[in-house]
Amino acid sequence: MVAHGIRASWDALPCEIQTMIIEGMEPQEFRRAWFTCRKVSHTFKSATENAFKTRVVCKTSLFMGLVVNSIRSSKPGLKDYDSGSHVVPYPLEFSRFSERGTHASFRQTDDPGAGDSSFFIGSHSVPVRFLRFSVGDRHVPYSQLGKAKAREVLVPYLNRASDQISPPQGPYLIHSGAVFVLPYMDHVDVDFETVELSIPWQSVIGAIMTQEVAIVDELTRLASEDLEETQRHFATSPSAEQGLRINLGSEVVRYRRFKESFDRAVRTIRGRSSRHRIVDHDWWIWGTKQMSEEEIEPWYKEWTSYIDI
Repeated sequence: MVAHGIRASWDALPCEIQTMIIEGMEPQEFRRAWFTCRKVSHTFKSATENAFKTRVVCKTSLFMGLVVNSIRSSKPGLKDYDSGSHVVPYPLEFSRFSERGTHASFRQTDDPGAGDSSFFIGSHSVPVRFLRFSVGDRHVPYSQLGKAKAREVLVPYLNRASDQISPPQGPYLIHSGAVFVLPYMDHVDVDFETVELSIPWQSVIGAIMTQEVAIVDELTRLASEDLEETQRHFATSPSAEQGLRINLGSEVVRYRRFKESFDRAVRTIRGRSSRHRIVDHDWWIWGTKQMSEEEIEPWYKEWTSYIDI
């Protein structure tokens, strides 16, 4: 009877308010909401999907690795790079939802060649606007590279043959700093003229949330083995306990332990994927070395809650 009253009170709230409440959940609760809250009621389903469209889809991007054989410089004094192949990152940002509301579109919204973006060749950072990339027997600016090379990545993906390409070129999904292979999906549309991918957004969320829940489950397990957590359960002398607590509580030491745990969790999940090769969940995740401090920070804060700080 109480549960029925709570359900009735929730359903009486406007969908916008329900959406705001779901958006405000803590990350570990929010991720699992995709698999649970949509089953409660029709209004709860709508509110949950609205929250995930805002908090996840709109903050997700894709990128492809476009392979070129040489890179030329248009600025005197900058070196040309002709030896070997180069994988050039080509990002696609979320741009819009389809009119029917079933798909999310991703495209390059800005031209990196027109701004201050740089491309790393080895340890050198070179402004993209000064570079020309090989396409057949000519070299083109970055703004034309996607249209010229995207078919090499996207046609195999549409034919479910991306895993036969070497080196791997994607496409990849990026969310919360984690990068992994875009699973094969039905009903993916590509406009090769504008290099725009239109993907069923519910499938995107399902792939991302499955991935992030797997990371969190492993990270939680590793947190239970963390020294700062386990030392609370063992009796030691007061002076030794205080010294250990001060050392473990150091922000620098704690941050280092987190990064080790996160990378270990990534390796574990990556190993599971290789042993049980399922194309729809063939994840390739980056560890902390490939993430910015801004991307790491939310994961770090979440990890500290697992060790009861």
